[in-house]
Amino acid sequence: MTRLSPHSRPTRLLKKIFTFFIVSADAALVIFADLAAFTLRFGTDIAHPPPKNFFAYFEIATFIIILRLICFYVFGFYHSLRSKTNFEIVTNTLRATSASTIIIIVIAFYFRTFAYPRTVILISWALTTAFLTLWHIVIQAVLSFIFQELRISFLVIGTDKEAQRIGLHISKDAMTKNRLVGYVRLLSESQGDDSIDTSRVLGGLNDLEEIIKRHGVNEVIIATNKLSALELSRISRTVTGRDVTLKLLPGIYEAVIGNIITSPVSASNTLSSIMVSPVQTTYHWYRGLKRIIDLIISTVVLAVFWPIMILIAILIKVTSPGLVLYKQERVGLHGKRFTIYKFRTMHQNAEEESGPVWASIDDPRITPLGKFLRLTRLDELPQLINVIKNEMSLVGPRPERPFFVEELMKEIPFYVERLSVKPGITGWAQVAYKYAGTIEENREKLLNDIFYIKNMSFFLDLWILFKTVWTIIQEKGAQ
Repeated sequence: MTRLSPHSRPTRLLKKIFTFFIVSADAALVIFADLAAFTLRFGTDIAHPPPKNFFAYFEIATFIIILRLICFYVFGFYHSLRSKTNFEIVTNTLRATSASTIIIIVIAFYFRTFAYPRTVILISWALTTAFLTLWHIVIQAVLSFIFQELRISFLVIGTDKEAQRIGLHISKDAMTKNRLVGYVRLLSESQGDDSIDTSRVLGGLNDLEEIIKRHGVNEVIIATNKLSALELSRISRTVTGRDVTLKLLPGIYEAVIGNIITSPVSASNTLSSIMVSPVQTTYHWYRGLKRIIDLIISTVVLAVFWPIMILIAILIKVTSPGLVLYKQERVGLHGKRFTIYKFRTMHQNAEEESGPVWASIDDPRITPLGKFLRLTRLDELPQLINVIKNEMSLVGPRPERPFFVEELMKEIPFYVERLSVKPGITGWAQVAYKYAGTIEENREKLLNDIFYIKNMSFFLDLWILFKTVWTIIQEKGAQ
């Protein structure tokens, strides 16, 4: 699980202060660019733009500033502030300002603000792009200088030529700014097989735990696909529960995932249970957009369905004794626990005798009304509150209870990486698989979560939401 280490990365509070400062500066630069655009267009003093034209701009100025900032957020301006290349900054700025400018032109036309000249909008686009690009290049350089001693320390698993190439490439990559600690020899590699300087080889897999502690390792990168199931399992168990991220490069990731998909699921086959994260995460821009979509849809659905929710609450109270809402602790993003809300579908205190057990399709603990609510997924409407609170998303892996997460983490190596994305009300595993009531079924269901995490996109989320609605119409119920 990815966590912030106080010894290797800025504290959360410091990051929030920096982010707030940068967002405020971005907003100020947006305003300055707009005023400068009026000056260039009309040849007036920047503090005294033409009243008529400026009033038309002023009517939608708040919207323009908020829109620009939203686009900056969506295109990853405020993610990994000190690990972006200049090329990334230029391209992200150009995309964000271009997208927001197109929307501004449409909105200006819709509100008939014709006194706000389109030439001013285009000049503002050019100035905003230039100002923001220069500003973020400067702030990125400053942050990199300030936190140069906080660079991420990474360890490479493997000592062959490919491992050497990967280690040198990542340590010199301007995008990562990582510090190479050294290499670890596999169980299957003998000392004479090393293709790199032996002084950089810190030991074997048996020494991995001690190496991580001694060198303050933040990331362990597997640089070979020639791993045995035993080696994969040992690395996984060593890293799990520490402030260390385990990663694979995309090519090796594909090889391991191929093993997962083609391997039969059995207790003796560790490969069937591996879940890993590629080194390069490519969907940060979508995560911002995803949050905006979650807020809009959740608010709209709650506004439309609140009469139905009141009716459901009354029916639950009338048909069975107990509370209307069912509250339960679940594990969310990066292992953070939160309370999930659902309409109660089981008899009150259903697990007092049995303890925590997995749900099943014909669960005897479910009330008659609860069965209907589950079939139609109406029992999950209160979870929209969790979405608004940023504890869940509309689409993502289903959140499990801490008891089951701990059990699955012991039995399924890399299960913890499932927590690298926010849990969802619905997900690919829910529309593509049945209830998972055993360890083996959870291994299978995990593969669907792997597919979603690796391919997360706006259109995949849209397809999952469509499939969820179709499942409800067909009365197949929650899967």
